Amino acid sequence: MKGRRARPKEAADKLRQKLQRMAPDQDAVGAARIARAIGDPMRVAMLRAIAAEGELCVCEIMLVINRSQPSTSHHLGILKGAGLLKESRRGKWVFYSLADSSILDLLESLRQVGAARR
Repeated sequence: MKGRRARPKEAADKLRQKLQRMAPDQDAVGAARIARAIGDPMRVAMLRAIAAEGELCVCEIMLVINRSQPSTSHHLGILKGAGLLKESRRGKWVFYSLADSSILDLLESLRQVGAARR
């Protein structure tokens, strides 16, 4: 078939086979999970508020972002699931803090990229 172009169906089949062999590695999966988690301005605001205070309870985060408890907990669950937050319990209270300080570097880099695009 050298010199001849593959028919669209054959080309699509070849591409599909290649892609099936290229399973995403764990780093790519983790990066995508983080990107989805910080893709919401509300969650970025939550991360910034938690970073500014070092640790906040759910009720404090609710006040900062002006959202209901279910909405706040939903967003916190996404951030925690992406590995961006850690929680500690004290009695009935749940406190959230950044899982790693490098998250601040990531947010700042994204802010700079966004500012350069304006």
